[in-house]
Amino acid sequence: MGIMVESYDAFVIHNEEGKDLEFVQEMARILEGPKYNLRLFLPWRDLQTTDDNETEVLAKIMVQRCRCAVVVISPNLLQSDVTSFLLSFVHSKYPSGRNSKLIPILIENCELPTILQSVTVCDFTKKDMRCWVWPRIASSMRMTQSRSTSGRRQFGPCSTRKSVLPDILH
Repeated sequence: MGIMVESYDAFVIHNEEGKDLEFVQEMARILEGPKYNLRLFLPWRDLQTTDDNETEVLAKIMVQRCRCAVVVISPNLLQSDVTSFLLSFVHSKYPSGRNSKLIPILIENCELPTILQSVTVCDFTKKDMRCWVWPRIASSMRMTQSRSTSGRRQFGPCSTRKSVLPDILH
């Protein structure tokens, strides 16, 4: 008998403190709820090891068990070496903005990290727009399932630059 390995719709890269954590908890409540029924990988919740090679383990999970990555952007994002590594890792593996495997979500006005400046960003700084944007985020995550060429869930394209996320979000 083989071991069952959990797969996820998205790996969430974020600062694990303050407003960033509050936003991610809200995002998980909404996107993992019955309306969307998605599975998010949240390192602080889902990582089952405290190995010395944490970044290596997280990178492997991101590539092998998650279809895409969500990056929660705030001034606090790059304060952690782990989040800095994961953002650089996902960008180096999949640098194209056109078939991005990355869904960047801006939750607080700040300068974008250089590696995200060519990617379309979901602007969540306007709280009254969030209920309108959640369905589009969920749709971006689901697009990878229809594009998967094998039966196994894999880290694949989450969105195209403009067809999934409307111009109002830019």
